[in-house]
Amino acid sequence: MNSDLQKAAKTKKEEYSRFRKSRKPEDYTKYKLARNKTKCELRRSIRQYERCLATEAKKNPKAFYKYVNSKTKSRPGIPTLVDGDTVAASNIEKPEVLNKTSILVLYLQRRLPMCSPGSVTVHLQNS
Repeated sequence: MNSDLQKAAKTKKEEYSRFRKSRKPEDYTKYKLARNKTKCELRRSIRQYERCLATEAKKNPKAFYKYVNSKTKSRPGIPTLVDGDTVAASNIEKPEVLNKTSILVLYLQRRLPMCSPGSVTVHLQNS
């Protein structure tokens, strides 16, 4: 992380804190500019690092392949989920556990009475 990136990140953090306190549109605009500058600096820093790795690949192949392998590894899907006493390991059980959890979260956020999908009946009126 170079000094320009560090300054941009610090400025972004300060502008975000200022915006959170004031909630003014001007402060949000300043934060957006700082956020975009930080993202630009980060991308520039990554490009510079990758160029350096590419030019040094013949001299230091271990560092080059370490970086390449870190970017090309596939990550596993949803891990095994535990919901109370239930362990969901199969691809059929995992969505059920996630659905049950998301329904609970929505219930707690909205404080609506919980109902199962099968207990709701929709009546259509003919006009």
